[in-house]
Amino acid sequence: MKDRIEKLPKWAQQYIEESQYDLRVFGSLRWTEKVERDVCVPDEGMVNGFTFNSYTREVLHSISSSVGHGLLSLSHSQCENTTSQRPMKQFSTKVLAAKALRHEMEMRFAKQLMKVDEMIQQFQGESQ
Repeated sequence: MKDRIEKLPKWAQQYIEESQYDLRVFGSLRWTEKVERDVCVPDEGMVNGFTFNSYTREVLHSISSSVGHGLLSLSHSQCENTTSQRPMKQFSTKVLAAKALRHEMEMRFAKQLMKVDEMIQQFQGESQ
């Protein structure tokens, strides 16, 4: 299929590429189920897992003990010690952490869109 597209004129290739991009964008407008953290804080010792940072939009390795936790980017190996106070529940897989990140972002953006919708309604009411 790719070799057939490469034989098309440049404008047609660009149109197909833009259409495929639009389909991916529109396909991302969906709801993800809420995901709960499934790795509990240990009574003793340390437990590795995953978490996410919604500000940087990344999934991270994490570790938790009964008194603290630590975070490390996925490009590094697993966390070996805690660096922050307070223990935390974690996700057992990167997939669960990424789904939870997506759900949190969906909720944040939905609230922002709700405010824009309210603004639109207000402006429509003023113009009548």
